Amino acid sequence: MLLGTILLAGCESQLSVDLAVAAPSGVSKVVLNITDVDLESDDGSVDEYGTGIDNPFDVTPYSRSESFNDDDRYEGQLELINENNLSGDFVGIRPVFDTTDAYVQLSSGAQLPISLSSQASYASISLSLSDSGTSSGDSARIITTLELPFSLVKNSAGTGYEFTPVIRAVKSGNGGTISGSIPESSVTGGSCGSSAGSGVAVYVYSGSGVTPTDYYDDGSNAHSDQPLASSPLDYDSSNSEYLFEIRNLPAGSYTVAWTCKAANDAPNASDSLGFLDTVNATVAAGSTTTISFD
Repeated sequence: MLLGTILLAGCESQLSVDLAVAAPSGVSKVVLNITDVDLESDDGSVDEYGTGIDNPFDVTPYSRSESFNDDDRYEGQLELINENNLSGDFVGIRPVFDTTDAYVQLSSGAQLPISLSSQASYASISLSLSDSGTSSGDSARIITTLELPFSLVKNSAGTGYEFTPVIRAVKSGNGGTISGSIPESSVTGGSCGSSAGSGVAVYVYSGSGVTPTDYYDDGSNAHSDQPLASSPLDYDSSNSEYLFEIRNLPAGSYTVAWTCKAANDAPNASDSLGFLDTVNATVAAGSTTTISFD
């Protein structure tokens, strides 16, 4: 009887969902709360799972892997839920945010409040789980990434931010990373001339040979070739270059571009960012693709 119980327990399904973050430049903190994770089934129904997180917290430490540029302040990703005995075919996922007492702290130290415009659209996933005692059971870990540069819009008075979360998702083990560098001379000189990399960011697009654009979605109109992800730069003084890293991208082909005018990218408006260069990159699951801009 005990053996039968152990065998059945081994067939339980399990789902973990983590949060990673793409942080904007020019800020030191983004304080939010994440109360739940919603899973959308293929029949349109939604299951809601509580995170157990009771208070708002700074999400920016989850914007890099621990080993990136040997900087201990980066913590990788945060586990939101870890649930057993799930069953169903799931096609969408989103974290649910609460902006009570939420704020952005700028590099200057100023704190601007965040108000929630709407919850995130569901990020697409393809996930089948079964907790049947006659099956072998299933387990999966989904990594959701909050793209903060595409999610925060400063209000017209400049006194706060409106927040519409932009989420992407990938099953752990199916994603890879694009990392790379831009020479310091390209950032601080030439047509860029950015002091200390201010306003410089890298954008990633699905597919090769994409003409880069800013992120634009006003609720009614959007660019057809939206950037999927972005990354600010970190300065590597030992090699006189700026580094970037974009994690959790599904295996496939991408276009990577960089701009000095990322600070001008208002997600609810179409902006000209004057991209300076593009590189094609292919991502394989579980690996890092390294590129460089001249």
